[in-house]
Amino acid sequence: MYAGGQGLRSIANELNHNGYKTKPNKPFSAVSIKTIINNPVYIGKIRYNVRENWSEQRRKGINHEPIIVDGEHERIITQDVWDTVQSSTLKSPSPRRVSSTEPIC
Repeated sequence: MYAGGQGLRSIANELNHNGYKTKPNKPFSAVSIKTIINNPVYIGKIRYNVRENWSEQRRKGINHEPIIVDGEHERIITQDVWDTVQSSTLKSPSPRRVSSTEPIC
């Protein structure tokens, strides 16, 4: 859906409208969709060492260079779709919100 040009919020709205829930049985959000599209498990990879100083800081400090290795599970999307989505997420800036005081032209 994202590779086809649909936005994060639009995808979340569609999933919620169709009755899908996240693993903790909550509605999807743009953040949950972004987490999914950035997860290499869908191309058959496993990601290690995502957090820095895990034993000292507990979930604080993201390692921007985690270890990604081939998993033993089968991929569910192609490398081409993954590459397309990853390149578009890096290029797309966050949308600018318009405040209520700005005139809309």
